[in-house]
Amino acid sequence: MNSDLVIILDQALKFALLGFLVAYLILLLYSRAKLRGQRRKLEDIYMEVAEGVPSLQSDRLPFSGALFDQWRISLKALMVSLLCSLVIFVIFLFTPLPLVKNFASDNPFRIEPLRVTALTYDRFYEGFSVKGEVWNQTAEPFNQLQVVIRVIGTDGQPLEEVTIPVEPVPLEPGAAGLFELNYTQNSPFISGYQVAFFDQTGKAIPHVFGFDVD
Repeated sequence: MNSDLVIILDQALKFALLGFLVAYLILLLYSRAKLRGQRRKLEDIYMEVAEGVPSLQSDRLPFSGALFDQWRISLKALMVSLLCSLVIFVIFLFTPLPLVKNFASDNPFRIEPLRVTALTYDRFYEGFSVKGEVWNQTAEPFNQLQVVIRVIGTDGQPLEEVTIPVEPVPLEPGAAGLFELNYTQNSPFISGYQVAFFDQTGKAIPHVFGFDVD
C-alpha cells in the first residue's frame, strides 16, 4: 500500500476515534443530567401524592420505567457517536482543510518516477563510496539520467556536489539503473551525503525509497 495513503487513513482514523470519544462522553453526561432532572420531578410528584394533595390526579404521572433504562440511553449515545465519528472520518478524507493532507489536497495514489531500492556506503579513511540501484517507475525511458550526490560537512553545510550518470543509458520503463561513487576529498570534514536525480535538461526528478517496485 502506498505510504501516503497509509498516512492519510491513519490520520483520519485518529480524528474519527477522538471525535467518537468526545461525542460519547458529552452525550452520556447530557443524558445523565436529563435523567437527574426527570427523577427529581418524579420525586416531587410522588411527594405531593404522599402528602395527599387533593388537586393531584393520577394522569399527572406520565412516567415510565424507560426513563431509567440506562442501557437504552447508552446504546443511543453509542449510535450517535459512531455516526459522528463516521462524518469526521469522511470530512478528514475528502474535504480540503488547511494543514491537512488528504484525498482533496493531494493524490496518495501518485507513483513517483523513480524508486531507490538499494543504497549502500562504505566509509574509509580517505573518504567514502556509495553504490545504489534505482528503478524507472514511469512508462517512458529516461535519457541520460543523472544522480547528484551532495556531500555534507560536519557543520551541516554542503561541501561539494558530485554528478554521476545512472547506467544503462537510456533507463527503460520498469528497469533498474545502477550508480556508484568513490569520493576521496575533504575526508576529515565529511558527516554524510544526500542523493537527488536530474534528467538531461537539469530538471529534478522526484524519488522515493523502498522495495515495492511496480
